[in-house]
Amino acid sequence: MREIKFRIFENGIMKNAGDRPFWISPFGFPVYNEVKLDAVVMQYTGLKDKNGKDIYEGDIVKNGRGTILEVYFDGGCFLGKGFDALSKNHVDDCLNIFSNWSEVIGNIYENPELISS
Repeated sequence: MREIKFRIFENGIMKNAGDRPFWISPFGFPVYNEVKLDAVVMQYTGLKDKNGKDIYEGDIVKNGRGTILEVYFDGGCFLGKGFDALSKNHVDDCLNIFSNWSEVIGNIYENPELISS
């Protein structure tokens, strides 16, 4: 069973969610002390990159083939979506992309230039 943890991107700053207790409303947004947060919550995949760094949804990883992928959660699984010409319409499952030879190179909130065309 994987470790359950989250991080939050709030007001331009990436934070460990463990520093701030919150809950997700029935409408899907994060709430802290009954106040809606203007934040994005990202879930830990339970996987680490080749440098031992935790991989979260919203991260941008480069796999051993040099392909850049965005990590996202859909249908009960973490997936990676490609952005270059060869992988633009390609989706990898987590076992294929997040092996010991992948590396987190940024995230979609702090480094959007990594995935822009």
